[in-house]
Amino acid sequence: MKKKYSIIIIGAGPAGIFCALQANKRGVPGEQILLLDKNKRPGAKLLLTGNGRCNLSSDIPPEEFIENYFEKKKFVYPAIRFFGPKDLQLFFESRGLRLKKEGEKIYPASDSANDVLASLENCLAEAKISYLGNTEVCRVSPLQKTTSNDQASFEIETSGKSTFSCDSLVIATGGLSFPKTGSTGFAYQLAKNLNIKLVATNPSLVGLIIKKGQADLSPLAGISLSNVGVELCHDRTPPSLSPHRTPLQMGKVIARENGDVLFTHDGISGPAILNISRYFAKNRHENMALRLKLLAHNQFIYKAGCYSFEDYLDKIKEESPGKQIKTSLQSIFPKQFLTVLCEEQLLSKEVLHLLQLTHEQIQNENILSIRDNFNNICLPLKDVHGFGKAIITTGGISTKEVFPHSFESKKYPRLYFIGECLDVDGKTGGFNLQFAFSSGALAASSLAAAVNNP
Repeated sequence: MKKKYSIIIIGAGPAGIFCALQANKRGVPGEQILLLDKNKRPGAKLLLTGNGRCNLSSDIPPEEFIENYFEKKKFVYPAIRFFGPKDLQLFFESRGLRLKKEGEKIYPASDSANDVLASLENCLAEAKISYLGNTEVCRVSPLQKTTSNDQASFEIETSGKSTFSCDSLVIATGGLSFPKTGSTGFAYQLAKNLNIKLVATNPSLVGLIIKKGQADLSPLAGISLSNVGVELCHDRTPPSLSPHRTPLQMGKVIARENGDVLFTHDGISGPAILNISRYFAKNRHENMALRLKLLAHNQFIYKAGCYSFEDYLDKIKEESPGKQIKTSLQSIFPKQFLTVLCEEQLLSKEVLHLLQLTHEQIQNENILSIRDNFNNICLPLKDVHGFGKAIITTGGISTKEVFPHSFESKKYPRLYFIGECLDVDGKTGGFNLQFAFSSGALAASSLAAAVNNP
């Protein structure tokens, strides 16, 4: 005999767990809520967030916060307004989890995602919400109601041949990123079966792979640079030209970011690159390249003073006119980085010559040439790393298919889609995790209202 619940939630990640907890808080008995997941323990992907430290959210004003969701900021706004970063902080702190801030980012004070998950698991146990792990859903069937007393709307069958029914069904199974946590795109297949529109999916918040031939940057693996301007551009270099050390012909700028970058064994990563990767993934069929603006946004400290690049070199010239320009730049960039830029001829012949001169040997216009060249380091791109390394998925359930104030399907009453399975993605910095919690909370409000006022 199949067991009936008021609410069944498929997917026990942050969105699914929080949806269950918030529905219970709003009056739905825990015994009427069933949480299903493929994994034995809930929150598998949560343990990986922030490199295991769990960047929960970002402590910035709401008007700035919402700007980090690209073209979906209007859709996301109701959820963030309903349950925002301050609400999330209060939720965890009121349950004894100490938090801390690093800049704008919010982390557990222990730097352990496991402590965040343990707090959520304790809440599930206290609420007496049923959790069924190691369970894969193989069939979801909307039910036709035959009488006014027949309130069940969906039937779910698992791979273990167990069958459940529910009044309301929530899909919180995530996207395709980190498949080792059980992400298989279940929500997308269900949407296809129900004729719900999908937007093409791509990996996002992921490193980029640089084309071999233009330059060998593998010696830079592990080197990071701060406050770098990054532009993703069309690469207009004619195919007939040899790629090796050929100055790239950069075309239209597709996207711009600013932040830290990190060189890897096969390419480049870091926050600025992660945020721009979504645009490359959507245009990967075209020739694309990165322009790094290494001096565009930096101010440089010299003897307690803060100077522009030009003034910084002037200050050094006053005290050490015989000092080599390349040596002075080693206080700005790692020596290995400068060496590779020179050896791989990513700088112009003019600038390569100027770096060998001393401060007393160059003029102001020479400094401008150095600055401009360092703001025009161009790298051809081959690809992005796949879903196995992607933090988030772009695309998914079209936001036009759900109501933004409840996340309920427009085609199927009492069916909800929350979290990463939706066509919503944010920048790195806790924005995607905040949306997971916020979407779960807002959906729970609608779910509880339906249960409490049938």
